[in-house]
Amino acid sequence: MLNSMLCEKALGCLTGIALGDAMGMPLEFMTREEIQNRYGYVDSLLNPSHSHIHSSLVMGQITDDTEQTLYLAASIIKHKAVTPELSAAALLKWAKEKDAFNKSYLGPSTKKALEKLMKGEDPHKTGGFSNTVGAAMKIAPVGLINPGDIDNAVLETVSASIPTHGSSTAIAAAAAVAASISTAALEQADIQQVFEAGLQGAILGAKYGNSYPGASVAKRMELARKIVQDSSGFDEAVINLCDYIGVDMLSTELVPTAFGIMMAAKGDPMKSILAAVNAGGDTDTLAAIIGGVTGTMSGPKVFPKELVAKILDVNRLYLKETALGLANLGCERFKKRSAPNS
Repeated sequence: MLNSMLCEKALGCLTGIALGDAMGMPLEFMTREEIQNRYGYVDSLLNPSHSHIHSSLVMGQITDDTEQTLYLAASIIKHKAVTPELSAAALLKWAKEKDAFNKSYLGPSTKKALEKLMKGEDPHKTGGFSNTVGAAMKIAPVGLINPGDIDNAVLETVSASIPTHGSSTAIAAAAAVAASISTAALEQADIQQVFEAGLQGAILGAKYGNSYPGASVAKRMELARKIVQDSSGFDEAVINLCDYIGVDMLSTELVPTAFGIMMAAKGDPMKSILAAVNAGGDTDTLAAIIGGVTGTMSGPKVFPKELVAKILDVNRLYLKETALGLANLGCERFKKRSAPNS
């Protein structure tokens, strides 16, 4: 029973990530106004324009958000462990097999870290002080294999993050996502519980990595919640979140805004994803993070079948196998943790 539930939640998580990523891809780095003027309100898959940074990609194609998530998941399933060395190896495998250095979606922090890792530098140090959102965007598998275990989800988030994103803020943001998914994976958690879990993850995660003199992810999450509470409605809340917190690729902007949008939408997966897609900025990552968290809460059936089918076909994705592998490990860990005298 537990394994079946975890498998459904893991599939919802991975499906939501891929859907958010693919829908946000053609709009990445555009402003909210540019999106509105060119497309109106986006609620379907699009081809990127000829002048867009991702002009070489096609409708429904995923980017590094989903790809790195799946490569990390494959490593975790194979080794049943998360270490900086294994995480770095998974990243190097992704870069080689996906020809990452010639792709439009290789993030700046990950690129720097990959260059260092390819020279044989220590994966415990290659993440430096990077504070972008690249760790948070791929961390979902760590949450899924730690159902109900926020403490271990945070510890393994550190191991998965530091090869590319070694700052305390980047780790805090990734830990917020992992902790929220950890909580959503085990029970029928509502958005309030998921938000509180994310907040706890952010507070714990900030204790690790290289101390960075930036804004607190946890405090920004609290601000996001207040913005939502003080706004007159959903649309105003999303605009205020974008204007006061931001949608740039910084950990201190994108992750708090993601949690704010989910709060404003009361955890509704598609309402949250579409708001992220139309928000501007780092749209694919914002929507992917939201898709992962809300997909874990709700399962895959909440997502439009035709959109999901298109994305699976275009990218030749077989998410069920990965979801089953993560669910099996999560179930194994949960039972071991729950056993008498464990």
